Amino acid sequence: MPLDYGIKIVEAGKAITSTDVRDLILSSLYPMFKFSSEHTAQVTLSAGATNGSYTINHGLGYTPAFISYTDLGDGSGEQRLMPFGVAGNPVLVNAFATSTQIKNRINQIFLLSDRTYSFRTIIFKDKIV
Repeated sequence: MPLDYGIKIVEAGKAITSTDVRDLILSSLYPMFKFSSEHTAQVTLSAGATNGSYTINHGLGYTPAFISYTDLGDGSGEQRLMPFGVAGNPVLVNAFATSTQIKNRINQIFLLSDRTYSFRTIIFKDKIV
């Protein structure tokens, strides 16, 4: 039986003594992502350009877990979790990590005017297994 001490936060209306893990928001008994750093950048593609990228040199010495978001470059401020592609807006956005870098990439099939994409990447201390 697991130990029942440490930090525990439960959903509103649930008992702190609950043994159902679905009631938990956070428990120090279970592993969770540990924050390392956050990075933001903007990449502008000029009319006629087809791709761009944004590279983070994280210096961790291993391939970390991470999450990257970007917008559609349309000024809406709507953030999307990467990778994604959009029907009707021929754009493909993806990201990958190595033991030294995280690279966010954007591929635009056809662009009539300049477009600026805003990226946000959160890097965790956890290793990718």
